[in-house]
Amino acid sequence: MTSVNGNYLILPQKYYQSSQIPCTPAFRGGVESNPLPAQATQPLSYSPDTIEISAENKIKKTNDKMSTGAKVGITLASIGTLALGAKYGISKYVKYYAKKQLVKSNLAEHLDFKNATKIEEALDYTKNVLKIQNIEGQCSLETLNHVNRALTDISNLHKGKAFLPKKLIFNNDQEKTMIAAIGVMPFHKTFGTLTINKNCYFFDEKALNSRLKDALLKKDGSPKFKDDKIYKNKDCYYRLDKSFQELVNKYYKDSNGLNYNEKMALAESLQRISDNLVTKTVKKTTGKSGQTYYTMIGHLESPFSSIYHELGHLQDLGNKMPKQGLGFLRNTFTTSSIEQAPLLKKFASIEAKEFWKNETTQKTAGEVSWYAKEGIGEFIAETYSGLCAGKKYSDDVMKLYEKYNGPKLGG
Repeated sequence: MTSVNGNYLILPQKYYQSSQIPCTPAFRGGVESNPLPAQATQPLSYSPDTIEISAENKIKKTNDKMSTGAKVGITLASIGTLALGAKYGISKYVKYYAKKQLVKSNLAEHLDFKNATKIEEALDYTKNVLKIQNIEGQCSLETLNHVNRALTDISNLHKGKAFLPKKLIFNNDQEKTMIAAIGVMPFHKTFGTLTINKNCYFFDEKALNSRLKDALLKKDGSPKFKDDKIYKNKDCYYRLDKSFQELVNKYYKDSNGLNYNEKMALAESLQRISDNLVTKTVKKTTGKSGQTYYTMIGHLESPFSSIYHELGHLQDLGNKMPKQGLGFLRNTFTTSSIEQAPLLKKFASIEAKEFWKNETTQKTAGEVSWYAKEGIGEFIAETYSGLCAGKKYSDDVMKLYEKYNGPKLGG
């Protein structure tokens, strides 16, 4: 039984049990890479606890904040899993487990989606249309609509035969910029689960508005971004593409005139402005020194890019782990995860190490995004996310994507 408090889903509280939500070895949403100030984030107005409805309809309360110790524990657990797998040959059991747990959906080739006006409608869509029965946590109507829309897009792009998450978790991760994560550790309760961080400023409209204001306006309230102007970020020069600039201009005309998806698109786009934006596009010469530099293009992103990214991980997981077992995890490490836990490098695959060292590969991955250069898994997920949003990539990018057997769209 559920009840509604305004536009929030509230589940009854019984049978208390503590647990922690682990992060996965790789997800884009956890990387602090944007120019938006962290202090702009506002606290949420509802409880940091979640309520889980199990398959037996028993209710459990869970603390959904994840401590740094828990994250370190998960990293060490991944090391332990790989070490035990190498020593005792448990990969065959992982293959069997993944095959049973990860099953493609069997939905209609095309689902018609429209935003629900009540939380009960949105929940009904998740359970009875998308067939995701297990949902844990509280979330706003806007957040659930956002997730349902992204899941619907993925289902339609795969003609109803996509790997969809077994479970949705809405939690309060302490990292304000972490948007979403997919659980990839076999035998863990979050395996194949999509976790949405409702504490991210994306899902708190007040915090989102504050972030956009700080990112798009100068201290005196004047616009930061002007048509065709070139900007400098670290050692990179960039400008906004036409659609990005048009949406920014719409914000300048009336900051209250943007709908939720437009605000999300701006936030996704601004988060990706970094020292490696996309490909080299325009050669310029600056000042009297005659110094040469390249201008990068900041593209307008889909408001669902981060969730597309995580579902890209899920498609990759579903396609490969039943065949590769623990070998799949050896390809998912990132340069960031190696820095945090150097022992992981010992278990990284030869292919993963080659991806990091090869300059041509790194340059090609950088055409997709800066984060695509972190590792094979991130390159696949970033490219998949772009393809889902309708982006067109160079032949070099697509050849690399095919080399690593990135998920194909279609039935």
